[in-house]
Amino acid sequence: KKMEGYSSRVQALAVSRNGQIIASGDDDGEFIAWHGETGESITQPIKTHSSRISLVDFSPDGSVLATGAYDGTTLCLWDLRTGVVLKKMEGHSKEVRTLTISRDGRMIASGDNNGEVIAWHGETGKSITHWQPIEAHANMIYSLDFSPDGMVLATATERNSTIIEWDSSTWQEVGHPWIAHTNSIINAIAIHPGGDLVVSASTDNYIRLWQLSHQRTIAIFQHSSQPTCVTFSVDGKHILSGDNDNKILEW
Repeated sequence: KKMEGYSSRVQALAVSRNGQIIASGDDDGEFIAWHGETGESITQPIKTHSSRISLVDFSPDGSVLATGAYDGTTLCLWDLRTGVVLKKMEGHSKEVRTLTISRDGRMIASGDNNGEVIAWHGETGKSITHWQPIEAHANMIYSLDFSPDGMVLATATERNSTIIEWDSSTWQEVGHPWIAHTNSIINAIAIHPGGDLVVSASTDNYIRLWQLSHQRTIAIFQHSSQPTCVTFSVDGKHILSGDNDNKILEW
């Protein structure tokens, strides 16, 4: 299926966990929700931000969409049934780069261009990181993800290829940061549905699979060009990654 309705480039996309809704955002700050099976639009383009939407993610039941954009430091929560903004979440000092919602929907975490992380209450939109950002990294945060039980948040930074784990009950570091790649930028990370593995994609053209508890490499996969995104299949048996050669690979 081809889903058309935008007047500018699509920059962000997410699929609800039941596969029934697809949401996408474009360069003009608009998002559209689509039916997951028919590909038909279920909303008109909704103007959410003044510039490019860089990230979108669904609540577990698919009724709420979180969005962030290049226009500043604000995240928005949208009711997909009405197209009405439910909450605006402000607190970042620089542009928000990435966000993720915990599996149970109770927490939202966002990372910005200044290396700071804020965790938010999934319903109220209020900060739960002691009302101030966590200074997680010295550089831009490219990617973050919650463990399935929500107890750990993993973050990855731009410059020194470092991954850090955070305890979501205290927002303190778990163990020590580890260098996941060499002389490169980590573009994306994802935690396995079982919670024991993490996968990272880097500008060094490699995908690395890690044992989270020991921070040890289990497997390495090589792309012919820079991988820009990575995730696990729903059953956790496969890794899917996309690269600058316009390819999606399954491992």
